[in-house]
Amino acid sequence: MEDSVEKFYEEWHESARSNRSEELRDRDLMALNYVKDCNSVLELGCGCGYVLNKTTSSVKAGIDISKTAIEFAKVEVKSSVATDLRVVNIDKESLPWENGVYDGCMAIEVLEHLFDPVKALAELNRVLKDDGKLVVTIPNIGYFIFRYYHMVTGEVSNFHGNGMIVNEHIRFYSVKSMVSLLKLTGFGDIKVRGALKLVVPDGQKTN
Repeated sequence: MEDSVEKFYEEWHESARSNRSEELRDRDLMALNYVKDCNSVLELGCGCGYVLNKTTSSVKAGIDISKTAIEFAKVEVKSSVATDLRVVNIDKESLPWENGVYDGCMAIEVLEHLFDPVKALAELNRVLKDDGKLVVTIPNIGYFIFRYYHMVTGEVSNFHGNGMIVNEHIRFYSVKSMVSLLKLTGFGDIKVRGALKLVVPDGQKTN
């Protein structure tokens, strides 16, 4: 199973440069705005590095399960001080950094792909500084359109990412369950905001 998951993401990122890798959405801008004052930022599931490169941090780090994605990211991501991009399967490996080294962490549309999101969030908490910031975005299965679809069809598979495989999304979250998960893994002062998944022009700002 693990080999097939890794194979899927290798194939997905092989095509990513021609579809979603250089596309910003309102959720991405919200995440970037939240970590704009962080000097060092780590992104979980950084993909090809497009969003990570948009951070204003001088130290940028990222992990992804895909070797192909990390190779793209090594070209994409530029930092004034240091860049550290690594291939890591967070479902079965720990983050390769010491405790309390990052000012900010991002997990943008990642947790729904993981078998063990508790481990992933606990690891992000570990590498964050005591006053560090975490920004997470996830599809909200409690959104009224999703609820209506579930009621009418009894299905959830149509909301699985880009639809390349049926079970690309293997976890489903409501706002309440996400907040509970964050509390369980040691995070406090949790703020929730909604996004419409709108594609936005590069350079546009959001508060």
